[in-house]
Amino acid sequence: MLFQYFNSRELIEISEIRETFDSLSVLVTLSEPMDEFIPSFFEELKTLSIRDSFELFFDVCGNHKKISDCTPVSLITLQEHITEYRDERQYNIDLRIKKNLIDCTLSIYFLEKLVDYMEEEALPNIFKTISINFSENIKFEVFSTIEQFGSNSIQFFQANQIIPLDQQSLELRRAEKLELLFENASIANTNLKLLPSDFYLLNDSNNHRLNNFFHRACATLSLMFISNSSEFKNNNLFSYKISGYKTIVCDGISLASLSDRYKLLYKIYAWAYEGGNSSDKIGLVRNVLSIHLDNNGNIIFDAKVWEAIQSNYQVYLKGNIQSYLEIKNKIGEIVIESTNKTFAMVDELSGSLKNNLFILLTFLLSVLVVDGTKDNGIKNLFSDYYLAIVLILSLFSGVWLYITKTELVKRFDIASEAIKEILKLNYNKILMESEIDECVDPVIEKNRKYLKEQINRYSKWWWIILILFVLSFLLGNRYFSAIENTKDNKEILNTIKTNQSITAIR
Repeated sequence: MLFQYFNSRELIEISEIRETFDSLSVLVTLSEPMDEFIPSFFEELKTLSIRDSFELFFDVCGNHKKISDCTPVSLITLQEHITEYRDERQYNIDLRIKKNLIDCTLSIYFLEKLVDYMEEEALPNIFKTISINFSENIKFEVFSTIEQFGSNSIQFFQANQIIPLDQQSLELRRAEKLELLFENASIANTNLKLLPSDFYLLNDSNNHRLNNFFHRACATLSLMFISNSSEFKNNNLFSYKISGYKTIVCDGISLASLSDRYKLLYKIYAWAYEGGNSSDKIGLVRNVLSIHLDNNGNIIFDAKVWEAIQSNYQVYLKGNIQSYLEIKNKIGEIVIESTNKTFAMVDELSGSLKNNLFILLTFLLSVLVVDGTKDNGIKNLFSDYYLAIVLILSLFSGVWLYITKTELVKRFDIASEAIKEILKLNYNKILMESEIDECVDPVIEKNRKYLKEQINRYSKWWWIILILFVLSFLLGNRYFSAIENTKDNKEILNTIKTNQSITAIR
């Protein structure tokens, strides 16, 4: 890999390396033998990501050759240049790599140099660049040895180790939260498409500077989502305004100072934007922050402010306690009704199987009445004709059983999802989504388990009945066929003996 190659030859310190999210440029002046370095460097170019394209300028005495691929023709071009200037001691290597985003993945070749860029570049510019490349997640494939780290939606992983993002943990309500942000706040100097959770590291990297950048970005975004308005002053300073019981303007806040508070700021953001009536919760947060100030009139972000937010929320809930209790009771009634519908579905399955059994018994009794009173009635009952009817009837019965099972589970799932959506749509002003899920999900899961257990139980018994029904006719058919064959064989033998006797008399 390129990093290991430069590191092993101690070239990083003497090279001019600049890496961004979009490109990498490496410029180095060398004096070691060209015929040794250039071929080995050419081989290293083959380790670049297939997503990216490059241009290599090999300059000697102001004359350069350019290649943009690793074909044999390109190698010959470099070797010819080496031969032409073999006596020269110094030469320049200028490598320019253009990165391309494919499958939400970008390459990183010199991680430390990327961190240099992230520290030097203005934070709003980085937000803008990542937003351009961002859809639902972004992955950085690092071409050096690292341990995987990142957030729910931004991950760094070592090249050639495919570690996909956990789709279950990806942000599912991104558009809703951004819409809520723009409804409740104004943001200047940025085209924001990111959430604080994008920079909330689930596991830290081994690079302290990179961790600090993520903490700073997470804290800044959290504060932008909480504030009424915010603005970047320059690379290092940030201003925001919060209008609650009072209007507080904090001007020229150091971005570095926010890093230490990122966990609390993110906690406040996450609580305000997750579930329930988020607009009211955002307003409540602003009210509390506007009066939680130090002697200089600046907002204090500490454990006490979080406790104050939770206390005020309890007061808010008590103001809606009557509605809260009524809704909880209503949800209980809906859950009970859902359980009753599950029992009704099981009864429906039981009724369907009883109807199937009635059809089989009706068929059996009809055959016995029609053929049982006739001569050879039992033999006719197990004839090939009736066996074929039994097989067809059993086949249709089995297919009908499968369709009934599938439709019952499908109907249950659709009905359960509809109940949850209706509850969330109607009662999210008073209850958080997590509260609704806690009330409904366990009952739905229990009812679904009960329904599937009953379906499996009834299905097992029905298949046993069908198998016994088919086997009885099949065995009866084989038995009477064997008797008929034996009888025919005896008649043939008697005929042969009679013919032999007549011949002997003659």
